[in-house]
Amino acid sequence: MWLPSGFCWDQVASVVSTKCPSSSGPAFPRVAREPPGLHSVPGDSPFPPEHHQRNQAHLATIALNCQEPEKMKASMVLSLLGYLVVPSGAAIMGRCVVAKKLKDGGLDHFEGYSLANWVCLAYFESKFNPTAVYENLQRDYTGYGLFQIPNRDWCDTGKNRCHMSCSALLNPDLKKTIECVKKIVKDKEGLGAWPSWSLNCQYSDTLERWLDGCRL
Repeated sequence: MWLPSGFCWDQVASVVSTKCPSSSGPAFPRVAREPPGLHSVPGDSPFPPEHHQRNQAHLATIALNCQEPEKMKASMVLSLLGYLVVPSGAAIMGRCVVAKKLKDGGLDHFEGYSLANWVCLAYFESKFNPTAVYENLQRDYTGYGLFQIPNRDWCDTGKNRCHMSCSALLNPDLKKTIECVKKIVKDKEGLGAWPSWSLNCQYSDTLERWLDGCRL
């Protein structure tokens, strides 16, 4: 189950109010806003969706338990459930899911680049969307998948240096994507082939935070 990303539930959040406030107080715990951290994109959290899911479900449980049974209305229950349950199958992957798949695919320290570099790159290329397809009009190519691999040089609508179809780069198992990026990074530019890595990841002093909390 995927939950809305508008709330920043993580290690740095702190519950301000008690679990069951008085009748005159708020029905939900107030939570401190997450301070600016890892990402340059406003509102994004460095913590994976599974953390948000556990905490958001816990919040709903607290809210329901604190209501007096005789005052609990069906409409309120349905409203809470409607908020918590959103369609599954969304394309966006959790940060730690991406990290695990990339590590399992052999990218950790491949050609000298740490796993955190690859996770950072994946975020800034596709926001962890393995099925993303975007046209880059400025550089005259279409990017495919988690790393937005350019069709012009690397898949079957261009020079096809990776010897695979562009659609294969959209598989969430990331096997073909990892196979192709290993070929790309062996070129003289390395990860510098992606301007987003040079701009956002190469000289970042918080690079290792991309792996925070991930069990790899």
